[in-house]
Amino acid sequence: MQYTNKKRLSVQEFEINDEIASNLFLECNRLFFDNKIPEIPIEIIESNTLNGDLKYDVDLDKKTISNYKIQISKSRKRTRKAFISTMIHEMLHYEVISEIPKEQIDQAAWYYQEGDIDKFNKLLYNDKYAHSGEWAVKADNINKLYGIKINKA
Repeated sequence: MQYTNKKRLSVQEFEINDEIASNLFLECNRLFFDNKIPEIPIEIIESNTLNGDLKYDVDLDKKTISNYKIQISKSRKRTRKAFISTMIHEMLHYEVISEIPKEQIDQAAWYYQEGDIDKFNKLLYNDKYAHSGEWAVKADNINKLYGIKINKA
């Protein structure tokens, strides 16, 4: 009987708000990232097409990436488990992008100023940071260790 209750809880829709989102960021940081990820704002948005997204600014003058925030849609119906998977997915992007070496940002800024947007994008937004490469390795490790199904799209 307890199993049935737990099973039913795992498929119930989960109502999200700012406080819950911030607390789950902290919980995920502790459980899956050893508290190594600096806390950033979590913004709850209305979107029928987006589960979550990592937003940030690239300052070409200072050659930095800053003002990170995670956006999570409250319009998409999901379970708590699915919400946690989305949060981890975006936290992985944050972790990987925040580790881009300064030299690589410098080089990307140079290409941008030269008008070579393809090389700029390859340096800052290539597969290593999107849904393959380093990001995918980290997602696979979490999936295997904790039985979570982090979506790779």
